[in-house]
Amino acid sequence: MATEIVIFPIKEGDLPNDLSTPAGKVFQEILHEVLQQPGAQRAYWGTEVENPTNARLFIDWDSVDAHKNFMNSDIYKPFGEKFAKVTDLSQIQMFHANLKPHPPSQVLSKNNSPATEILLLYFPTDYSQADQDKFEADCQKLLGIVEKNSDKYTANAGGWVVEDLTIPGTEEKAKAYSAQIGWKSVQDHLDFRSHDAFKENIYLLRGAKDLKKLAVVHYHGNEVSK
Repeated sequence: MATEIVIFPIKEGDLPNDLSTPAGKVFQEILHEVLQQPGAQRAYWGTEVENPTNARLFIDWDSVDAHKNFMNSDIYKPFGEKFAKVTDLSQIQMFHANLKPHPPSQVLSKNNSPATEILLLYFPTDYSQADQDKFEADCQKLLGIVEKNSDKYTANAGGWVVEDLTIPGTEEKAKAYSAQIGWKSVQDHLDFRSHDAFKENIYLLRGAKDLKKLAVVHYHGNEVSK
């Protein structure tokens, strides 16, 4: 099981959820086409709250290889040409993560999580397995504290990214961890940052060993099933 994560700018500011726009119609065709592929399970997408011209797309696959088989198929080139109608292909960032739990529907769909906090944390490429295990354990500890202290928290999913990623603003490669935390609203998340439980325990995340960068955005997720 793996989740493909795609970050891309929307061409000319057209919103994909506005079916009256050319971009909206093409984007719906793209999602439909992807979900017809062997191994594709479901998709989630939304625009970033902080930058609505940037979109986030998550696609659950049976495996990374299932997605790669699609990329190596004859239909992938025309599929890419269609995608180019809604975005600048040179600006797309695409990678895979082994998110747990799978599927991450509870945190990525606004049906359960009206707002999703999306985090990417960057570490050295040689981050040891012991360090990875310690970080995951600290994440779960922090999430347990969040759940205990906020009735606005809804769900979470997280996992290590399969590929090495470039740290934003640099040319340095890094091992990355993708974390998603669901809230009833973006404001609920922002309000919780003033809670003593947050202030006293956020070191579990921000103080992670050898953390190089932490990037955070929010989105409102739409789920699309086969």
